Amino acid sequence: SGPSASNVNGTPNGTNGNSSVPPIERGLLSFMGLPFSGPHTQLDNLTFFPSKIGDFGSYDHLTTLLDARASDARLFAERSQTYVRCSSSIDEQLNTLWPHERKLPNAYRPSSSKTVKICSPLPFNTHVHSMVLEELVEATPTPPPHGSSASHRTTFASRHVASFHNVTCGASADHSAKFSDGGLRRLESRRVGLVQAARESYMAMGLSAKKLLDSRGCKYIYASPSVAGGSTSGNTGGTAAAIERNVHRYRTQCLEIHRECASLSWVIAVRRSNCFSQALCIALTSYLSHVSDAARAVRNAAVWATHGYLLTYEGMLSSAGKEMGMIEDASDSIGMLHGVKIRLVVDDSHTHNNNTSTAPRACTERVAVDSTVVKWLEITWLPPNGNRRNPPAVAEQHSWPNVLITVGLDATYYGSRIPPPLQSTYISLVPVLFQMGVDIRQWSANKSANTKATIKEKKQKHFEEINYNTYAGNTNTATSNYDEEDEEEESGLPDNDRLIGLNTEAFRKLNAYAHAVRPQHTPTNPQTQTHTNALFGDLPNGVHPLLQPLHQSVLRSAGNTMEHGVLDHAAKTCATLGGGSMIFCKSGKDRTAMQVTLKQTQFILKERFRLSSAGQPQTQTHSNTNAPPKTNTYTEDANEIYRQATVMRTYGTRLALCEKNVGQPKYAFNSLQAKFMPKMLKPPVGVIAGFLKGGKIFTEGAIES
Repeated sequence: SGPSASNVNGTPNGTNGNSSVPPIERGLLSFMGLPFSGPHTQLDNLTFFPSKIGDFGSYDHLTTLLDARASDARLFAERSQTYVRCSSSIDEQLNTLWPHERKLPNAYRPSSSKTVKICSPLPFNTHVHSMVLEELVEATPTPPPHGSSASHRTTFASRHVASFHNVTCGASADHSAKFSDGGLRRLESRRVGLVQAARESYMAMGLSAKKLLDSRGCKYIYASPSVAGGSTSGNTGGTAAAIERNVHRYRTQCLEIHRECASLSWVIAVRRSNCFSQALCIALTSYLSHVSDAARAVRNAAVWATHGYLLTYEGMLSSAGKEMGMIEDASDSIGMLHGVKIRLVVDDSHTHNNNTSTAPRACTERVAVDSTVVKWLEITWLPPNGNRRNPPAVAEQHSWPNVLITVGLDATYYGSRIPPPLQSTYISLVPVLFQMGVDIRQWSANKSANTKATIKEKKQKHFEEINYNTYAGNTNTATSNYDEEDEEEESGLPDNDRLIGLNTEAFRKLNAYAHAVRPQHTPTNPQTQTHTNALFGDLPNGVHPLLQPLHQSVLRSAGNTMEHGVLDHAAKTCATLGGGSMIFCKSGKDRTAMQVTLKQTQFILKERFRLSSAGQPQTQTHSNTNAPPKTNTYTEDANEIYRQATVMRTYGTRLALCEKNVGQPKYAFNSLQAKFMPKMLKPPVGVIAGFLKGGKIFTEGAIES
């Protein structure tokens, strides 16, 4: 998908004669926002004419390319049929296996299937982590039967106090494609460079061809290329033979670049589609889980309908090695959610016509779902802004497709549980990603932040002292990686600049959303304004009061001392604004467990304080979303939070989730890794795997090391 290039005659290829090729607007490259504004690929005439340079693809190359794409298309079709079948029926044979052994498409995908190719577009280890806080209250005493000697019997009833919902999952990354060449960000950066090189070579070739034609006295109409530093001078310079060699050299260069770019574009498109599919499923899960909480949905429906549903992602990956590639995949796929809108409608499957016409250039498909509430999903894809003839700029990194998701719900549920503002209304998504590494490499980078000149030597010395040689490729080391059993980690220091960039961008978006939902004039502080502007740029309305703690944490982390407070404050702000939180690490079971249990404990202690202060249970309500937040005198006790979080990590649901993923109820940390975790995220010693990489403590390789 891209514009046709003009040949030296100034006539677009394919527009003269009968060789016109119809535009293709529904291909994978188009939907993934990857136009190629370089020479258009058509069959090569194999003959050089003085008046025509020739097209930029040989018959043999295009045949090979077509065979490969046809094979990929068949694979996609098979995957689609498998997914549809799994969504509408249960595979009884697959359900006879333990959850961690189910490595085929299914309603639940364990983290042990990360590298299984057929499961690449499916999110893995995705759960809605919920807690409902209720208070037991004494009901009316029941008198004993007449004549009975039994005493009065006291009964209790429960009153809803508050609820807590988070989605926990593995990173929306294409693990099956590996990360040896980086993730989407590095691949896309390389592609942009190739496109620019193709343009320059094409224009240089045009200038050489013009000189060649001038030297032969040919008459022609020349469309002068516009390229920085280019020249359209008629000075021939050099002999005709030398000029002709230049034409062929540039033409060969264009061919090679075009072929590499075509191959890379396809790799990126497939990777984008896999990652975006995961991110879309996770976002839809979060939205539906919040809609199903009646009190929360009623409280926030108007905000979601007007300003969009806020999605705050809390990433816990380190910015080094393969996890840097995972961050790139996840950030790119989360950014694509800007083009997604979700609508809830009543089930109309009994009257639905499969041949219903859709908008021009749209691609719509409805899939039945085996559920008592959700009956079907209808997905409509629209290409990104612009079409084949007017594509978005190649260098633009946010050329996302427009995706409309319609969810058909049971009529009874729809009528009784869906607030009017959300009925048949497209709700846009507002995704923001905050990222903070919490492993040993991030710790080392933080401790050495003020001595950058010697950081490499200090890190190497530190590794030698603790016999931590994993990064050098030694498989017989004294430690393990967090989650990956088969992959070795790469060497290298964490790229804190990348984390700072992600957090800064997320802060700007979250600050704008807060001002939209709760408008408030914020006076500026001259002492901090200079530092704020240097990091965040111009914030039109200043820093919203709700975001002041987050603002300070991001500023401190910009000094290369990455702190966990960024995730903590981002989560609290998101909850205050009625948004949904997603927590992820590589597998979504170990680091993620530490974070979600921390948040769960904070939630419980705060609600208990609120109840004790009020003297009676009170359900949270915010009838006026534009009102400033009420002052809360509650102060957190870090020691008490850690104590109760430890209880939940030991006896709560997260250990069972580890078993569901890898077959053993243990967190995949060892004592050394636990030592370098942030204090509030340290796992209980009694429930960590505590083994050496390549060790035989657990059979069948159950724990991912």
